[in-house]
Amino acid sequence: MIRKLFRTPIFRRAKFYTPALYIYSQQNSKFPDESMNKLKNQAQQFNDDIAVDNKLQHVEVIDTDHFSQLVQESDQKIIIVYCFASRSLECKNFKEVLIKNMEQYSDVSTIINIDIDKHPNLITQLQINSVPFAGAVYNNQFVDGYFQNEKFDGFMAIVEQISRILRGENVEEIILEQMAQLFQSRNHQRLLTLTTEALASENIKKDHPKYLLFKALAYVLMEDLNKIQETIDLFDKEYKVDLEDMDTKKFYKFVKEQCNVIKELSSLTPEIKRILERLNDNPQDKDLYFDLAMEALNAKNYEKAIQTLLHIVKWIKIGLTERLKKN
Repeated sequence: MIRKLFRTPIFRRAKFYTPALYIYSQQNSKFPDESMNKLKNQAQQFNDDIAVDNKLQHVEVIDTDHFSQLVQESDQKIIIVYCFASRSLECKNFKEVLIKNMEQYSDVSTIINIDIDKHPNLITQLQINSVPFAGAVYNNQFVDGYFQNEKFDGFMAIVEQISRILRGENVEEIILEQMAQLFQSRNHQRLLTLTTEALASENIKKDHPKYLLFKALAYVLMEDLNKIQETIDLFDKEYKVDLEDMDTKKFYKFVKEQCNVIKELSSLTPEIKRILERLNDNPQDKDLYFDLAMEALNAKNYEKAIQTLLHIVKWIKIGLTERLKKN
């Protein structure tokens, strides 16, 4: 639905730029805690320094020309287009929720109210089929929208990201944080899309070396060894010789380690993979480790067999040590 808004007559002549801004729920992963915490702390420190004026601005739309004028301000702030029916209790309740959530962004936003009964032509032009509706306009385009019964958290996440840009936060750092979160949630499709957009965009620093490394991680999630190696080779060609940033060096090492993990997984037999999956659910099951060692020997994967046997020996040694301490 929201994609249709891009084609409305009001915005046909506008220069559109869709920021690659996505936030998803975080899950456990192997992404370095140190790097992720650094990104989070930078964002939190920035937000802690902001004094927010809670005087949220509201503007009632007069006509189509007035609406167009208001939207032109979206290069300096977030314009929230709120469409409602004056007699609707659902719209009234939603507006309360919207205002409560938008108060913390009052310094970088304006809500413009459109009564569908007073402005039916404008509603038709915007192709709004149901209310309540809230659309976020940034740089003269709708970047996200909320319709009834959809996830409001996702809409507010976009508002949060744009507000950080408007308040002066580094765009590249915001994008890197998003990429880290996407990797954590194992959302390879969104991560690949975001890295591709970042590398191609003329509006951000597209030569950022970490973008390529995150693209490699997207292929890690897809277990596409050829694409991983291809991306790492491109990184080596463009950045490795002149790479000085220690954090990027650590990140590069992490990506290489992930590549080696995929290489190892690709060499395993289906039975070994099944045992490893069971071990992931039952990491304390000693019998599974013996099964893994035997299967690795049968498959002539002597390195994996030795690693597993050493793990078993270490496990036994720890158990004996604990028993001796008790006695």
